[in-house]
Amino acid sequence: LSDADVVWLCDPFEREEVTGSPFAIMSDAHFGYAMGPTPYFVNSGFAYMKPTEETRLLLREIVRLLESRPDKMDQDAYNTAISNWDRRFPSEALVMTIMDPAKVPNGWVFFVRQLSQMSGVEPIAVHNNWADGEAGSTNIQKVFRFREHLLWQVPDQEHDGIGQVKGLLTYQLAPLEGDRMYSVWEQMEALEGALA
Repeated sequence: LSDADVVWLCDPFEREEVTGSPFAIMSDAHFGYAMGPTPYFVNSGFAYMKPTEETRLLLREIVRLLESRPDKMDQDAYNTAISNWDRRFPSEALVMTIMDPAKVPNGWVFFVRQLSQMSGVEPIAVHNNWADGEAGSTNIQKVFRFREHLLWQVPDQEHDGIGQVKGLLTYQLAPLEGDRMYSVWEQMEALEGALA
């Protein structure tokens, strides 16, 4: 299962990271696998499921949750179903893995934290979520981020009409030591240097 704002950089079905478990799903956490009180925070942008009794039961539970709360997003239903699994289905073991955030990053991990780039990992896929903005502007931001990171492959009339991108600026920040991340000011200086 994949959202439309996921870009594929290789065949996911050839990667153990994806197919090595009956149920593999990406993390939506900023660091590691957890946000808040749960041991993990999953992202429904990309999930791989083998047709087992447990994954079928999981999908039925997700659909039940969505039907009971139509105001909620599917990601909420995934997280609720997984978090409540042992309580709701004590006799059924849900075998799952959360994919490595450097190999299958969410938008914050890839575009803001730049975990894949800084660790030298070639991602399998990138989910362009964690795009904030006013109503209607998140799609514009997502297209911009894909273009900025050379992940946008669709010819676009607003360039020159034949798919050639004009004036696209790219720059690369040097890897940092340890867990240190670039500050916004350091990123702005790098951008200003690229524009000079």
